[in-house]
Amino acid sequence: NIPYVVTEHASSYRLGRVPESNFTLLRRCFENAFASFAVSTALIDDLKRIGVSGKIEVLPNMYDDELFNLDGVNRNPVFTFLMVCQFKTNKGIDVALTAFARAHAVAGTSRLLIAGEGPEADKIKQQIDALNMRDNVSLLGQQSRECVAKLMKESHCIVSTSRFETFGVTLIEGLACGLTVIATRSGGPEDFVKPPHGSLIPVDDADALAEEMIRTMRHYDASDEAVLSRNKYAQDRFSKEAFYRRISAVYERGIA
Repeated sequence: NIPYVVTEHASSYRLGRVPESNFTLLRRCFENAFASFAVSTALIDDLKRIGVSGKIEVLPNMYDDELFNLDGVNRNPVFTFLMVCQFKTNKGIDVALTAFARAHAVAGTSRLLIAGEGPEADKIKQQIDALNMRDNVSLLGQQSRECVAKLMKESHCIVSTSRFETFGVTLIEGLACGLTVIATRSGGPEDFVKPPHGSLIPVDDADALAEEMIRTMRHYDASDEAVLSRNKYAQDRFSKEAFYRRISAVYERGIA
C-alpha cells in the first residue's frame, strides 16, 4: 500500500516498440498509481490506445534554465534558422531543406544551421548539394549542450519538422533563449507552440513550411519586449522551478 507516481516520457508506444505482452502490466502500473503523468497530450492518447485507463495528467518536460536563457544573446546579422536533432527519417530534415531552399529564393539572405548526427547524414549532404544550398546550410555535427545554447543565442528561429515528437525539449530551450518557433503538428509541440511565440504547420508539407519561413523572416519581432515574452513563456511553464513546484505538490499529497 505504498503510494507511487508514474511519469511517462517514451515515444515507444507510438513507434510500436512496446510488446503487447507488457500491456497488462503497464495498465496495472498506471491504474494503481497515486498519480500518473505523461509529457504531452499526444503521449496520453498513445497510452489510451493500448488500454490504459484512469486519470493521466500532462506534466511537460523541463529545461536547464541556468544554460538556456538570455545571457550573452548575440543574434547573427543574417537571419538564422536552427535545427537540433538526430539525422533520422522521423526528423523530416529532407522537408526542412526543400522548404528552406524555396524560402531563401524568395525572401533573400538567410541560413539554416543543423546540429546533430545520424544514419541519414549522407542523404542530407546529397540533398544540400542537389539544392545548391552548400553556402547557406551548415551541418554542425553533434554539439554539446553548452554549444547548442550558444547557437540558440545567435539564431532567430528554432525549427522542428519531426513526423512524430513526444515532446520537443529543444523547442522550449529555444523559447528560453528568445527564439520564435516553427514546428510540425507532430504530437508534443501541439501542447505549447502557440502564437505569438510560434506556429504549427502540417507534417511533411514543404510548401507550408516555406511560407512560414518567409513570413517569419519578413515579420520577425526582434524587440526586447518580444524576446523577453518568449523567455518568460518558457520560464513560467518549463523551468526547473515550475516543474519542481508542481511535482513536489503531488509527492507531498502522496505522503500526507
